[in-house]
Amino acid sequence: MKILFCSPLLAYEGHFARQAVVKSLTFADAGMDVTILGFPETLEGIPDNHPRVRYISIQRDWTPRKKARIQAWREKCGLVWLFIVEIWWVHWFAFRYAKQRGIDLIFISDVEPWLLIPERLLAILFGRGTPIVGCIPTVYYRFKTTVWRNIRLTTHIRGLLNLCTAHLLPLGMDLVCEGEPARKYLFRYRMDRVHVIHDFFQRPDKILSKKEARHCLKLSGERRILLLFGLATHSKGSDLLFQAMEGMRPLFDVCVVGKVGGQNQPDWGCDRFHGTEWEQHLHLVSRFVTEEERCLYFSACDAVIVPYRYGFMMISGMVLDAIAFGKAVIACDQFEIGRYTREYRLGLLFKTEDVADLRRALEEFSVKPDAWFIEIERHCRAMDDEFSMPNVGRRYRQLFASVLERGRRTPEDGRQTTDDRQRRMTDDGL
Repeated sequence: MKILFCSPLLAYEGHFARQAVVKSLTFADAGMDVTILGFPETLEGIPDNHPRVRYISIQRDWTPRKKARIQAWREKCGLVWLFIVEIWWVHWFAFRYAKQRGIDLIFISDVEPWLLIPERLLAILFGRGTPIVGCIPTVYYRFKTTVWRNIRLTTHIRGLLNLCTAHLLPLGMDLVCEGEPARKYLFRYRMDRVHVIHDFFQRPDKILSKKEARHCLKLSGERRILLLFGLATHSKGSDLLFQAMEGMRPLFDVCVVGKVGGQNQPDWGCDRFHGTEWEQHLHLVSRFVTEEERCLYFSACDAVIVPYRYGFMMISGMVLDAIAFGKAVIACDQFEIGRYTREYRLGLLFKTEDVADLRRALEEFSVKPDAWFIEIERHCRAMDDEFSMPNVGRRYRQLFASVLERGRRTPEDGRQTTDDRQRRMTDDGL
């Protein structure tokens, strides 16, 4: 089965590149042949000469002059280019490439309906109707919640367009949601084509001991450490954590790791702790960190804080990373985040956006015995069977196979998948 993994936001900073590589390798381990497609010229993280995973860029046949001209336009147009022109271009290249190379199915990692629907209709008119399965990231949809405060107008418009058009997607393609809440909220038609496949967690090949990781990061080896990781956006609720900390003594250390500035937050807001007891126990890393540093911080901490504002419907990548490293979570009690934490006994919950209840959870964390953390690590290990990469890869393969089986036509009209061709060759003794 030949899969084209289309990642339209691969050029954007953040988790997109890592997600594309990890999920593609998961597909490959499940027996699929995967080509990752995106805008950047290169993609790091794919093992050299991997037999089933490769990367191509839409820039691969461009001349240096064309690359320079396009780069000038990218810099001039900024986010408009990134979130409209580039997404459209990557989609259109994917439809054409899939038709030319006999790709069985296109998997789109981040679907924005208001762009994909008209482009998909146009591609079908041009005879480029390769089956599609799209993944729905709910962060691109506008919810009437506090998550969307202090967001620029263009982002509001983008989210509203996605929300108004999302329910049309299942009429023409199959979709994957990371949780039932998003499935029920976004879709009204053909619910049978909207599938819930929870994201997997990737357990690192080598996890350093807490002592080793703290030594590398020059952190205290004696105190409890709480980790806040990721982009410093309003929706992630970093200011809620700081408000909770203001009303208590520094009973533990806090590591705040992630990019600040630009379209995110102008500052973490940590100036409030200057001259206080917290100043010596607050460690800031205001930038994107390497994969090695990410593993160090997750290995070094005792718990991961997830203080998101109301409206985050899917499971957080921070919760999945905490599970992968066997760490406790202190999480807002909403949707999939609350369900995971409660059902699998992963840590402590607090009322979403309730600073007083968050403070209560932090104080409880500070006095938990070591046995509690050891028990949570065992709970995390027990989740391997359900959320391991191989099992999630098999679920995707089953979905892709069912999509192709549903849309398969007879050999006379020319449509056969690579699996069909291989099966026919085997039957013929070739």
